[in-house]
Amino acid sequence: APLTDWSESFAEQWRRNVLEGPPRIPWLHMTDIRSRKWREKHGITRAQGERRVKAAFELISETPSLTPIGTDLNAGHLIDRFDKKMRFRCGARRGFKPDYLAFIAYAYSVLIFCDRVRPEAEKVNFLVERNNDITNHIQEFYEDLPKALAGVGLARLVPLMGELLPDDKNCVALQAADVLCWYSQRFREGNLNDKNIRRYAVIALRKGIRLDLTNKDLDKLWKAITDDGGSEEFSEQQRFEAHHGRNFDLPDES
Repeated sequence: APLTDWSESFAEQWRRNVLEGPPRIPWLHMTDIRSRKWREKHGITRAQGERRVKAAFELISETPSLTPIGTDLNAGHLIDRFDKKMRFRCGARRGFKPDYLAFIAYAYSVLIFCDRVRPEAEKVNFLVERNNDITNHIQEFYEDLPKALAGVGLARLVPLMGELLPDDKNCVALQAADVLCWYSQRFREGNLNDKNIRRYAVIALRKGIRLDLTNKDLDKLWKAITDDGGSEEFSEQQRFEAHHGRNFDLPDES
């Protein structure tokens, strides 16, 4: 969504309607709010926790500029296919995490979306939750993204790249993203009951982008990041054309 929507009305209403209570909670993250231990620590009952989640979905429903964008990929393929160790700029060799390539795939999706659908966008900022070394290494991948974009024929997207902004769980935008990810993952696993499916429909029936990346796509991304890539354009762009205008994660309504 536009930066002003996040920083002004949405963030303020989220803090007032979702977090303040009483009792006040420091953040809304789905794993925490569903944890009895976490709720007891913050003096909130299960019913009160449910009302906070309901309030979050009501606010999302009332904010039409929010567009859900997501990618789905096979983390097992990344772990099996690529080297277990990577050398980072600090000189150390660290274990490869699927988070790295997942982030790059997501960044492709967002930049393509803004290029095609949000022509008024000047820059796209990306927020990531602080997670020690993983966050630092994602920063390295982001700095190498212009090379990867050129390698797959999408150099025109480079001027759209804004800042990569690490933040903590208090960030409202990251809390909203956590709600999306939690519901999306469990819906695809078949682990949502009818009430939560109806709740998720607030997001899932919204026009957005949900791209399933094949193992071949992941191989191309890896090559684009680690080599000079090639002239073949990443197939995600073609599937964007086919998917754009459809619902994010449920069949189109008739």
